[in-house]
Amino acid sequence: MKKNISINIGGIIFHIEEEGYESLKSYLDSINKYFSTYEDSSEIIADIENRIAEIFLAKLNEGKQVINAEDVASLISTMGSIEDFEALEETLDDGTFNQEFSHKDKEKSYEGFSAASRKLFRDMNNRLIGGVCSGLAHYFNVDALWIRLIFLILTFGG
Repeated sequence: MKKNISINIGGIIFHIEEEGYESLKSYLDSINKYFSTYEDSSEIIADIENRIAEIFLAKLNEGKQVINAEDVASLISTMGSIEDFEALEETLDDGTFNQEFSHKDKEKSYEGFSAASRKLFRDMNNRLIGGVCSGLAHYFNVDALWIRLIFLILTFGG
């Protein structure tokens, strides 16, 4: 028999085994400590907690109603540790990550879209005016410069 604890993550109540609770608590404490210096730390932490709640909900079903230590370990490996965040931040400071990521991201995002499956979105990797113009450019399959010029002409020229 194991001791279970009820916790509230992202507005959802979960039952978790005591060993899993301890490792989840230390993980969340380290995340809180790491992101406490960021400007929107409460928003970042809330987003992380919501993602944790989604992952935990996916693990529960009729036959399983309690989160165990293995589920928490799987969550931590999926979400990444503080060391992963620090390594990513160092790569971002280098400047090499932005170029590599945006190139890979664009290859994944825009390859294979047919005219029927096109979707409007904000392209946050190539943003100038909130990513709206570059998102429209991807939708219409034209260079973002033309959309930005049209935007400027309509805004100031007319």
